[in-house]
Amino acid sequence: MAFTNRIIKSIIVITEDTIKIYKKVNSPTDGKTPDYLFGRDIDDPRIGEAQKKVHFRLFMPEYIPKDFKLDKVDVLNKYEKKETVTFLYVNTNSDNKDCFEITQRSFPNGTNVALNIKKDENTKIENLVIDGIEYTLVNHEEHLNGLLWDSGEIGCEINGNITKDEIIKVAKSMK
Repeated sequence: MAFTNRIIKSIIVITEDTIKIYKKVNSPTDGKTPDYLFGRDIDDPRIGEAQKKVHFRLFMPEYIPKDFKLDKVDVLNKYEKKETVTFLYVNTNSDNKDCFEITQRSFPNGTNVALNIKKDENTKIENLVIDGIEYTLVNHEEHLNGLLWDSGEIGCEINGNITKDEIIKVAKSMK
């Protein structure tokens, strides 16, 4: 379903110490600006304020691991067609300050994107397809994971101190 209204071509290049992901975003546009708040029940006012500041529909997780709470919402919106929103979740029951962040970035039509990820001997890359969505899982250690995927012109990423199973649960719950 996510691939019916866009084409994102992706190439992953793995070298000795870096993983590079190259993407080309091509999406049809109809010129209409929808009301992204209409019909949505946004519980946290920080997320509602972030939604008002960006020109794409934010995905909100319906599942958050136990003891994690939303700590901070950051918006970078200097350029309308290239905006970023980050949700930082912190484990309130951890002395280590375990945390993870969800980042969503808009990519204008025709954009070439390159993501660089530092690689070491513990880094593992896994490509997954879940419910028709292609994900790239980057595992650094048992509880240090990153997950990347696209939805329309939006690039999504979750990184942090949570297990592979938890990061996938969070991603699948993004609505």
